[in-house]
Amino acid sequence: MMNNKGQTWIEFIITTVVFLFVIAFLFMGVTGQAKTEIEKVNLQTACLKTSGLANVLFQPGTPANWESGNNVTIFGLSNSNRTAISLDKWLKAKELGFVNISANTTPGSPWRITYKIYALTPSNDTNCKFGNGITICRRASGLNITANSTSQSTTKLILFFPFSLATIGGTTTETDDYTNTTSENGTKLSLLLHTNSTDEDFIDVTFAPNPNLIFIDSIEINSPQNLTLLLGNKSAIDSFGALTIFQKDMCSSQIKRQIDFGNETALANVELQAW
Repeated sequence: MMNNKGQTWIEFIITTVVFLFVIAFLFMGVTGQAKTEIEKVNLQTACLKTSGLANVLFQPGTPANWESGNNVTIFGLSNSNRTAISLDKWLKAKELGFVNISANTTPGSPWRITYKIYALTPSNDTNCKFGNGITICRRASGLNITANSTSQSTTKLILFFPFSLATIGGTTTETDDYTNTTSENGTKLSLLLHTNSTDEDFIDVTFAPNPNLIFIDSIEINSPQNLTLLLGNKSAIDSFGALTIFQKDMCSSQIKRQIDFGNETALANVELQAW
């Protein structure tokens, strides 16, 4: 009789353990599936935000000339004829700050917009800014490219001049720098520049005939400093919005827009991020 009772208790314990294991397994599976579904919903919501954020680039906002004052009812970055992003509005938005701007926009925070110029016209930059950064200063039938930094920095820059012969003239570079041109339906200029507090790099480029557009094929800057690429005295790369180190529910999309500098326009890749 005792043996039967002992066996019954052992069977009960085993059955209970198996039952609890099955319940735990099912609970973990349901929880994991629910977590996955929640993450999908969050990502879809973020992607809807980027679609709404794109509208910011195509409408001037209210009032239409809000960049000339300090009040913006509805945030928009387009110029008055809706053909390009207004740099004046972009700079005014940075001046007012993200907290003030996000209170007058759809979607609500958090989001971020980044533009990178990829094509520009030959021109004459009468006022070029030379500080910590890489500056492309245009002149008649040529460019002056200058790289500065106060910390050890590396810049990889590739420009393309379609149906034009570009040549490197005078340079102020060192043995660890690299400058090269290759020709195929135009000229590709490749630069690898190392700079620090005692090293400024300078490259003079001439071309003929003038190309319709000069393309920035790629730009990569590795530096502990916040270095950027300048076109004359204006930023060729800039961002505005909230900051995040890592956000797994972030949705990102890209569109192409013109940047209205006032006296000219340049083509840019614009990245929209929301989370």
